[in-house]
Amino acid sequence: MMNHPAPLIPALENSKKVVKSWRRLIRFGIVLSLAATILIAVHHEVGSGAEFLLLAATNSEISADEISEQELSIRNGDRELVLRVYRPRGGFERTVLIAHGVHYLGIHDERFMDFCRRIAQAGFAVVTPDLEDLKSYDLKGRSVFDLQTAGKWILGQPDLMAPADDGKFSMMGISFGGGMALSAAALPDLRDKVSAVFSFGGHGDLDRTISYLVTGEGEDGPGSPHVYGQAVLMRKLAPRLVPASEVEDFRAALDAYLQGREDEVIDQLENCGTATRQLLDHCLERRASVLAEKLSPLIRKGEFDKILSPVQGPVPACPIFLLHGARDNVVPPSEARAVQQWARSSTQVEAIISEQVIHVEFSDDLPTPGEVWALASFLTSFLES
Repeated sequence: MMNHPAPLIPALENSKKVVKSWRRLIRFGIVLSLAATILIAVHHEVGSGAEFLLLAATNSEISADEISEQELSIRNGDRELVLRVYRPRGGFERTVLIAHGVHYLGIHDERFMDFCRRIAQAGFAVVTPDLEDLKSYDLKGRSVFDLQTAGKWILGQPDLMAPADDGKFSMMGISFGGGMALSAAALPDLRDKVSAVFSFGGHGDLDRTISYLVTGEGEDGPGSPHVYGQAVLMRKLAPRLVPASEVEDFRAALDAYLQGREDEVIDQLENCGTATRQLLDHCLERRASVLAEKLSPLIRKGEFDKILSPVQGPVPACPIFLLHGARDNVVPPSEARAVQQWARSSTQVEAIISEQVIHVEFSDDLPTPGEVWALASFLTSFLES
């Protein structure tokens, strides 16, 4: 989990930064491995969480002999919903439904697939629905109902209902998938069937989160918002930003940018005017404050479906676990605190706001033993809930 937790933000940096990132992860993994091994040996209360950290930090290969993987389609109203299912061949005690973040590859992103394999390696059956709107950079309410469809499918599969599950399954969401998982877990068809929800870098109120992405202003936002999030928003607002004749090319250029194909961005703008080209140049040069000025006048109240803001609806009837970066500049940490405040009078809520996490990736800083202990304890609570 800890070495591959970034399904939202693609590799947009140059090769030197990529090398630096891998070195950072290796150092982080070494510290986690040593600390987790000690925790397993000396303290049973954080044993399962420490074992999970050890599995993730060692970055060991996972063979087909350990985990089976299956891809299938199910009916979802008038659409098909693609699912990918991971099963530990040695058996499992629980099942978890995982929502990916905003990424064009969806469940086929290699980092997300490795993340799911790590969860399966820890003894879970894992079900991941391919959320087509999130793959298209669209934040729509039907993604929440896609999660509901996947959850109802799980409940109809006896081979996924392990005895320890007691007829329930867990839910997890990454980035914007975290807020969607919280909303889905509170829907009437799933409310009594979800044993726990884990939101990693997720939001509580989408309109408030978008406001932060536009302005960089928030209760405890870390300053300049991430341009990736602004580019996702520009894609949605394209008809308000550029002439109608340029919308299609503008979105194609944004897709190239969001997918890390920056050298193709300009080629997509051959038939576009200077103003449209400048918007993409601001993206390429990471001028978040300039983009904020362009976007601010275009945001309308109630821009997004209400169901995408879990704190505007009922609290799930199960424990909630929140892991968030203290320096997150995509979804600010105030969102995790807002979820905690919203849910704490109705259910058990555990939250970690970590200096080690930026969004759903780790910082350059090495963890202290206390931080590893806290994370292992937190993960144990979720894994055993």
